[in-house]
Amino acid sequence: MYREPLPVVTTAIAMAATEAVLGPAPLDDYQSGTRAMLVKRQNVVWAALLVVSTFWAACLLTSSRILGVLAASLVCFDSVPLAASGIDAIGLDSLATDLPAAALLMGGSALLLAAWRTRRLSCFVLAGVCIGLLALTKAAFLYVFAGVVVVLAGCEALKAGTVAFGPPLVRLAALAAAFAAVVLPWMLRNYFELGQFQLTERAGVVLLVRAMQDGMTAEEYRGAFFAWAPATLQPVVGRMLGFSRADLRRGARLQRLNREHDSGFYAEDLAAESGGKPENAITYYRKARAERVRLERLAKASGQSDAGIDRLLRERALALIEQRPLRHFAMTPL
Repeated sequence: MYREPLPVVTTAIAMAATEAVLGPAPLDDYQSGTRAMLVKRQNVVWAALLVVSTFWAACLLTSSRILGVLAASLVCFDSVPLAASGIDAIGLDSLATDLPAAALLMGGSALLLAAWRTRRLSCFVLAGVCIGLLALTKAAFLYVFAGVVVVLAGCEALKAGTVAFGPPLVRLAALAAAFAAVVLPWMLRNYFELGQFQLTERAGVVLLVRAMQDGMTAEEYRGAFFAWAPATLQPVVGRMLGFSRADLRRGARLQRLNREHDSGFYAEDLAAESGGKPENAITYYRKARAERVRLERLAKASGQSDAGIDRLLRERALALIEQRPLRHFAMTPL
């Protein structure tokens, strides 16, 4: 349960389809070349879903197909000028989960908007299913969905002038039940197999990365707005704040923010993570992940289960946050 299951399942399906056509092959054959390309073709489906969902949502919000086409075109806008520079803005040449998450987020949002407009029970059910699949892609949406249900219930209560019973309650119950039908089986599987009733065990290391970033210097804080800006906006933000890509290289003032391949120390940072040596890592990201590997190795050497490592990382992260709560709050907008 280290990762959310849906992207793993879709990639497994893509690999099975590839082997049905080309025959069996060792895993190394999927690292590059034809087989890697064929597995990544699943992203075409996700991109199509993202574009169609964006068009539909914009049409629902504006009642204008022209604005719907414009919105759908803007989804792919970055990919056109950046593709010539070798930058894959939309994520087609990757197995990262951002593209499927974006597609499911937009699809779930459009379905929820349609459900709210039409009041059809079927739309609420479909929205719940789609947002459930989103949570199986990015676990944080489990909490986002809970917030959405509370907000919708509040809107229904305000509209009715009282607590929303009857048909409104049935519709929200259908939304929640559909979401649960998608998410709960995986959480129950994790509980019975691993003793943890949750979607994924990466919460600890993600929170530790976040807590470590609270230790940024004032210059790094300002530079992070440049370093983490969308690629198309980086030159503009850089000119405004006085930073350039050179500031992200080895030994430069923003090196601890750069976990990309062009850092000049990417291989060494990755080796520090793989070796479980946080003291050798440069970036905040690799330091936290190296700490996880270090704890895993300690647990294995002592014959212990690593089931509690995520909890330990979470406790360390919370301890760091408690030491500097104002810094943590100040980092939130960034």
